[in-house]
Amino acid sequence: MDGSVSVNPAHRGQGLWLTAQAAIVFHHYELKENLKRAQDFLLSMRSVTVANDPRLKQDNTLAGWPWVPGTFGWVEPTAWSLIALHLSGQAGHPRAVEGRKLLLDRRIPSGGWNYGNPNLDDKELLPFWDTTGLALTALCGHTDVAQVRPSLDLVEKRQDKIESLCGLAWAVICLQAYGRDAGRLRTRLQNLMGSLADEDLHVGNFALGLIALSGKKVFTA
Repeated sequence: MDGSVSVNPAHRGQGLWLTAQAAIVFHHYELKENLKRAQDFLLSMRSVTVANDPRLKQDNTLAGWPWVPGTFGWVEPTAWSLIALHLSGQAGHPRAVEGRKLLLDRRIPSGGWNYGNPNLDDKELLPFWDTTGLALTALCGHTDVAQVRPSLDLVEKRQDKIESLCGLAWAVICLQAYGRDAGRLRTRLQNLMGSLADEDLHVGNFALGLIALSGKKVFTA
């Protein structure tokens, strides 16, 4: 076994980005052997890099983490991997340093993050609130606050536009991580979680909401 965690044993190459989430669990439950193997896998896994394209205002030579091996780097798997490496004491590793550069490079000029590219054919893409909150959380403590201040300001100023449970949870988590006021968002998140019908319940997002409301530093140290 190479330390990776996948969707299931029958599909070892699928869902390897889950290794980062598993490493976070291993850290909190002090499963040191499992954590070390997952950490080693994350440090060895690199997204594909290509020559820069004038149509895309981004640095394609930076390596982050992909959803699937042998593919381009994306914001969310890179952010999850950075959080896992931070918690396991590897935030200073060259892979983590490069991963943070990739996140900052992929930021949309207005301050948020889309899933991958910040723009296409000179058109700025829309930010996604869950992706933006996740990216900000991954950068917390290892990036000059001045660099991410426009992104934090964006979340604060446009918080009334955030409607999904996942988006609200990540907005709360990231603002709290930077010492910003998340009171209104917390209230909205709590009200939304309390009004969900059984058929609308997504266990993963609900758990994320509980983490946000708890105020515990699950993703930052």
